[in-house]
Amino acid sequence: MRLLNKRVGQRLSDVVELSPLTSELTVAYVERVASPMSAMSLPAGARLIARGYLAQLLIEQDPAAFAIDDIPVWGTLPPLRNGRPPQDLLTRVVKASRRHFATVCCLSPEAWEAFVVATTAEVHAEALSAAPRGEDLEGAGVLAPELVDGLLRTGWLLRQVDLAYGLAPELKA
Repeated sequence: MRLLNKRVGQRLSDVVELSPLTSELTVAYVERVASPMSAMSLPAGARLIARGYLAQLLIEQDPAAFAIDDIPVWGTLPPLRNGRPPQDLLTRVVKASRRHFATVCCLSPEAWEAFVVATTAEVHAEALSAAPRGEDLEGAGVLAPELVDGLLRTGWLLRQVDLAYGLAPELKA
């Protein structure tokens, strides 16, 4: 999964924003989970969600590069009503990220874990290199791997939300 992590890192700066729907859900979710954690800012959380989103998108674009034969799609989302998603969409995403992620993730559990570990290491290296000398690790933005995993899963599922509703991110040309 080094290739996936490398490509996500290379393309992350190309993401101007997720779709209007998933951008709104990203902000709402990060605000919810960031409040008790001093180490995570809104930009840091949103960046991790974007990494998960981009991972799913990159695999969609070139499944053979990642030895993927089948890309499952989250098929239990209700249709839009009057052009609007269900009000509990974020709750559905969070529940699916915890309970049903394996059914909508085309990566093996081992490959997903390797992606999470590589992303966690990269995020920590970035945070530590940007931290003033002598600052403690929590203050430097070092996040628990479980939190990184949850944010990556959320991003992965938000890409699937966009697929279900025919939406797309805004990418640099």
